[in-house]
Amino acid sequence: MIVEVVTYPGGELVKVDVGSKDFVPVAVVLRRLGYRPYEVVVTVNGELVTEDDVVRDGDLVEVYKVMSVG
Repeated sequence: MIVEVVTYPGGELVKVDVGSKDFVPVAVVLRRLGYRPYEVVVTVNGELVTEDDVVRDGDLVEVYKVMSVG
């Protein structure tokens, strides 16, 4: 399954190969992108999710990099 992910800032579309499963945890997608769960906020189909929630084929995944500004 290929998961399409939009990353912010920038709005870049990235395709992530997560294997042949019907669904995978968000944590797997984040690992493939090189992110740690505490570095990002993730939505799937517009709903805020945690790393334990799952992504299915056709879902819209958006990953927002968290920035700390002093």
